[in-house]
Order: sequence, then structure tokens, then C-alpha cells
Amino acid sequence: MKIFMIRSPWRAVKAGYVGYGWAKVDFSQYQDTKALSDAFKQHYPTGVGRKTKNIERFFNLKEGDIVLVPSSKSVSIGKVKGKKKFNREWTKDNAGNLVSVDFCKVDGRVLKIARSDFSGQLGSRLKVRTAIANFNQFKDEINRIMDWIEKTGEVYRHSNYFSAQVELAKQKFKKELLQSIRKGSIWLEAGGRGLEELIREMLKIDGYQAKIKSKKQLSGIADIDIEAKKQASGIADIDTEVEKKNRFSKTHLLIQAKHHKGETNGHGLKQLIAYKDKDDDVDCQKWLITTAKVSDKNKQLAEQHNINIMEGEELVDWIYESIPHLSEKTKQALGIMEIPSLLK
Repeated sequence: MKIFMIRSPWRAVKAGYVGYGWAKVDFSQYQDTKALSDAFKQHYPTGVGRKTKNIERFFNLKEGDIVLVPSSKSVSIGKVKGKKKFNREWTKDNAGNLVSVDFCKVDGRVLKIARSDFSGQLGSRLKVRTAIANFNQFKDEINRIMDWIEKTGEVYRHSNYFSAQVELAKQKFKKELLQSIRKGSIWLEAGGRGLEELIREMLKIDGYQAKIKSKKQLSGIADIDIEAKKQASGIADIDTEVEKKNRFSKTHLLIQAKHHKGETNGHGLKQLIAYKDKDDDVDCQKWLITTAKVSDKNKQLAEQHNINIMEGEELVDWIYESIPHLSEKTKQALGIMEIPSLLK
């Protein structure tokens, strides 16, 4: 696959072609460049100057090659289909010789991409004055643009592409962070204590007063790891992204935290079920927060006892939203480095 910039009249582009001049020679009548060269010698005995290379480039366009056709403020991109045709009526526009192209379209119309949405290097190269130019050096960028259009069916804009890449990077980061937490390949304190400290810190960010409960607080199976409270007016007053998602809809939380890799069993739920809050607080909400997954059976058990569950992916969403407010110590423990990245 080769990539060329070809200056072609818009009327040819709208019809699905790129057009080139040389009204005395019908390119479609020749099978190879030697036969074409002989025809040019016959019809243009004084020669074609430095345009021999461009003539050969246009004649040798193959199916699958990519062409960029610039206009005053935009560029259209398409894949060559390869059928040659001659239109004598268009020779006055230097477009008598035609090669069919499947141009990128949106809503049935040939797409025009603003020059400002190309990289500075490619945009500068588009200013070259020749009718046909090799653009192979921009293969990665052009393929990326065409992939975007094909996958989204939308007009390509650098800002949209940039936003999409940011979202992909965010999802990749969350996935890798969750894997690291589950494997224990980070620097949170072992034995579940590190996860409890992390949850407590994020609860404080969300406006709660939170404390980690003693492991010897109760006899039997009844147990909670974290208790958190906030003023009743706080939920309505704080306008944050966390509150908009209604992660916690109560002012009093009782939490069991489980740092597991695969699946969290029902033990944590049984601990919460057995725990009876002495104040019998109607604004109390029980939560099982785990780095792992929870089976459907245990989710049903939780629902029966009005217990909320936060699995690993939702926990990482919470961590991600909290990053700007986490302490440096906690970010280091999670292995999070806040370093600007370049989109290439």
C-alpha cells in the first residue's frame, strides 16, 4: 500500500475519482508504463519536463493505495479501487484521466477533514505545490484517521480522537490498577489493613468521618472493619461527581472490606448480617467492599439482607475519582505516578 497526495478537482472527487490532466493521452488504454511512455513521446514530442514521475505515480495507482485530495481548507481521504477511465469533458479542468476511489463518507457525503485536524508536519507537507506527492511517511497518522472514521462513522476531529484516546488510557490504567491490587503487587499494607486505610481515606474525601474498628470489638462472627458517618445535610450540600453517582446514599456506613484476588465468598456478608448496630440507625447502610468478584448467589443473599456490594471494578472507579485528593503516601502505595503523557 502506498499513500499519495493528489490535487484533483472536487467534481471528480464527488463522482468517486481522482483526476489528472494530459488530454492527449487516455491512460485507460495502456497496460504498462512503457506503452504509456511511448504514447507520450508520440503526442508530446517536446517532452513533459519533470512531470514523468507524477505521470507514472498516477498511472500505477493500485487497489488499496490511499489518496489524499486537498481543497482550500480541508482534505478528503479514500482508498483506491483502481478502475481507469477517461472523461474528455473534464480535460479543461485537468481531470480527463480518472482512477476510481472509495472516499471516506459520512451520511453518504464525501468527508472533508479540516487541515487543522492533521499533525503540523502533515499539514505543512500538504502545502507542496506538485500535483502528486508521496505521503508514505504519514502512514500511521492517515491509517489512524481512516480507522476512526470506519469505526465511529463520524467526522474525524483531532479533539474527538484525543478524547477517545484519553478514555482508552483511563480504562487501561483502571484495569492495570485492579490487577495490581488483586495480585498484591503494590505497596498497600498486607493482611487487609492497607485496603481498610485506603477506603477510610476515600471516605474522608467524600465528607465522612471514618474509623477502622478493632478486630476484637465483638464475639462470634459479627464484625465490621470500618464505620463512617457524616452530617445529614452533607449529602445534599456537597456537589461532587461522587455524590452525583450516589455511591453512598446514607449518612452512616458499616463496611466489611475484603482484599481478595478471585471471588469473595459469603463470609463477609455473614459478618455484616450478624452485626447489629446498637443505635438502630435508620440512616445506616451496610456495605461489602471487595477487590474481587461476588457470585450471583451471594449478591442475592446481600439483597435479602439489604447489604450493598462494591466489587473490584467499581472500587477502582472510586479510587480513580479520588486520585486528585489522595495523599502522596497513598498514591505511592498504589504505584500511581502522575506524569504527563504525550499522545503520538
